[in-house]
Amino acid sequence: MDLSVMTFNIHKGRHALLSRKTLSKVRDFLAAHSVDVVFLQEVIGADPGEDHYDQVKYLADGLSSQFCYGKNLVTEAYHHGNAILSRYPIVDWRNEDLSTNRYERRGVLEATIQLPNQKKIKAFCCHLNLLRGSRRTQIERISRIIDDQVAHFDGPFFVAGDFNDWLKDAGRVFHEPIWKEAGIVSEKKHFLTYPSWLPSIALDRIYYRSAELMHAEITDFGRFGYLSDHLPVLARFRVSSASAPVVIESGRSE
Repeated sequence: MDLSVMTFNIHKGRHALLSRKTLSKVRDFLAAHSVDVVFLQEVIGADPGEDHYDQVKYLADGLSSQFCYGKNLVTEAYHHGNAILSRYPIVDWRNEDLSTNRYERRGVLEATIQLPNQKKIKAFCCHLNLLRGSRRTQIERISRIIDDQVAHFDGPFFVAGDFNDWLKDAGRVFHEPIWKEAGIVSEKKHFLTYPSWLPSIALDRIYYRSAELMHAEITDFGRFGYLSDHLPVLARFRVSSASAPVVIESGRSE
């Protein structure tokens, strides 16, 4: 079966330079693209000052999607983190703390998703540190989490998000022949996604294994106008049907 995947840093549903809110347009944008699995970063899970108190639920309800949310930064007024929206059932999920200092609260959100062809996939949504040393530690941590599961899971793995990785350290861990990256497979280079008004840095990526890439592209905002300081990456994959029962270790929710 075909599976469409998008990663998108929505900048908390606000314009990067102005105070304008963009969340309703983000929802319309996602609906127009009818994506199966969406990896979101910088999503507010609770903010009494917002029109949409829970951004994750607002987006999921508007798309008739299942969702999971991993809060990373928590203040007295609000919290935000990563989210995964899915057209298909999310049968298990957990949020793993990746923070390496008190100034950058980071995590990786992991979801197990049941596809209609009896195959399950593992989806990891991340937003990594600006500091290179911390970022490399986080990349290695995600890799170890996945390595611990490979023997018990025969489906595809997807690791997507805002890597803040302009020095391309992630490719040294998620490398061929086991791992591939959608931009490199499609255009021989990572997609330039930041800043959205003049893309010159490759920050947003989709790494994958055990799936076949059919198409990948940077998706501009077009008629929806300005939505975020990041451009989304959209990819379509082919996922083979399950051939044997899959054993999955139980996860935890936060």
